[in-house]
Amino acid sequence: MKHRSLLLNYAHILRAFIIMVADIVAIYSCYFFALFLRFDFTFSEIPQQFLDGWLLNTPFWALASVVIFYLFRLYHSVWRFVGIIELRNIITAYAVLIPVYIVISLQVGIRMPISYHFMGGLLSAFGTTAIRFGYRFFRFLSYYG
Repeated sequence: MKHRSLLLNYAHILRAFIIMVADIVAIYSCYFFALFLRFDFTFSEIPQQFLDGWLLNTPFWALASVVIFYLFRLYHSVWRFVGIIELRNIITAYAVLIPVYIVISLQVGIRMPISYHFMGGLLSAFGTTAIRFGYRFFRFLSYYG
């Protein structure tokens, strides 16, 4: 019986780790896409200082996000049962992350366009939510589809 418990615990840790990596990829991607969107989908138009700002800020944002997501139990749920409570936790986590992101941006000292912060945060929140509900959706499709 103890062996089964260890396997279930390992499976939960592995699933949480995969979701955490997906969160980090989503944060990097969403903030880059926000910068790309800000400059009309033309990479060559993005000033080097903003690319540097993205490269400097994003690792700190990703780390802060993972810590706050963990504190708000976003890596503890069984995602095949994700629902309104998890959505509330995501929204609350992002409400905490907004001031954290502002502090990080001020500490790094590279001024980024306001639209970058707004769109990056919005896309990142959407990405985080899509990761969690996407897992449930694909489980639903595999079971009923």
